[in-house]
Amino acid sequence: MLKKVLAILLLAIVVAVPGFLIGIGNTQNVEAQISVYGIGPGASTVLEVPNRIQAMRCLNNTPRSNLLGLYLVIPGTPADGPTGKVRMGIYADNRGKPGALMLDAGTVPCQVDEYIGGKAVAWGLNFTLPQGKAYWLVFNLEHSNNVAFVPGQASQSHVWGAYPFGPLPAVFPRIAYTNNAQYIIQAMTCD
Repeated sequence: MLKKVLAILLLAIVVAVPGFLIGIGNTQNVEAQISVYGIGPGASTVLEVPNRIQAMRCLNNTPRSNLLGLYLVIPGTPADGPTGKVRMGIYADNRGKPGALMLDAGTVPCQVDEYIGGKAVAWGLNFTLPQGKAYWLVFNLEHSNNVAFVPGQASQSHVWGAYPFGPLPAVFPRIAYTNNAQYIIQAMTCD
């Protein structure tokens, strides 16, 4: 089942469109339909430092609401990283800014995958996202790593606040910076 979900995830990442949810329809040998929302693939990277909660605003406009996992693109090869761990989660939208913590998905290793390069994936999340709502997908790095991003998204759709690596705070910290270049972090849902 995990290999099938990963195959679907790879397909979803390839066809994802910035700011929109892509649903993957019926496919041979697929046990569940997967949807991915969040920002799609991009070619740019930047060295991101630890101890900053990075938040990207997304809309869950899919009929699927059972959260399978969170996925962060951290480019690298076996020779050059990525290193350390990442903490991921979801915050509620509070009038266009991150508000209360909805889900702390825990800490996962940053690792290299032979097919897509560097990544961090939090699997096995037992959480339901109401449809038609905006959310903030967040991450906080333990060590500096290159992170993939896509510029030219909605104004102030990427914000960050200083916060030490570890469990996510109940309320998003004071926003230190905003821009329109979203890191590639995605939520994966199924029926």
